[in-house]
Amino acid sequence: MTKMSDLFLPIIDTLMQTNQHTLTFKQFLSAFVLIFLISSSSFSYGQRKSKYKSNKDHSKWGIKGGFSFSNFYVDDIEDDTNLRKGFHAGIGGRVPIIGKFIALQPEVLYSNKGITADYATGGQDVRHKFALNYVDVPVMASVKLLGLNVHAGVYGSYLLKGKVSATDGITTAYSALSTDDFNSFDIGYTGGVSFNLGGLGVGARYNYGLREVAKTDLAKAVLGDSKNSSLQLYVSMGIR
Repeated sequence: MTKMSDLFLPIIDTLMQTNQHTLTFKQFLSAFVLIFLISSSSFSYGQRKSKYKSNKDHSKWGIKGGFSFSNFYVDDIEDDTNLRKGFHAGIGGRVPIIGKFIALQPEVLYSNKGITADYATGGQDVRHKFALNYVDVPVMASVKLLGLNVHAGVYGSYLLKGKVSATDGITTAYSALSTDDFNSFDIGYTGGVSFNLGGLGVGARYNYGLREVAKTDLAKAVLGDSKNSSLQLYVSMGIR
């Protein structure tokens, strides 16, 4: 049987590559404040304009949720075999800017991210799971035509909890890595499409992180310069 200490050997050597440009906390905070101000201003603007519009052009708010398939990357998104399967859920809205066709789409979501990978240790496969759970705040421009909604923008994330486990199928161990070893904030690009019929919608979205996941030397020794990426498949009610 694999020893508990053997479960956490150096892993993901493809992630141990040269440094990328990263966002400082000050840059992240400035970007996040900008996102908030744009969202708030557009929401207020949409609310004021809604007084002079028919009901169909009012802001629409609702709930959404679905599956998440996440991974880490360094230079390019190449490996799709180590996905962590999870979920995301939250609230969102669509604030009209130009009629009902162009709008601002802000959301607040609880999102599972991370990676799950098998590595040969002591002659047998050991599954390592990096489980990172965030609150995501995406703010996107949305274009709607004949029920098809194309949206793209940026997101800011706050890490609620992070933990790392390894199992050989019999024994499960938890590494010394914890929430404090990962950067609390992330920021990135997001975009996708959805199809809405009445108040019900289905869609897909991709999130591309720009900030390194690892914070401490211990985490960097394992993850190097890796960043978040995730694909989300979802259903929504009320966001149209």
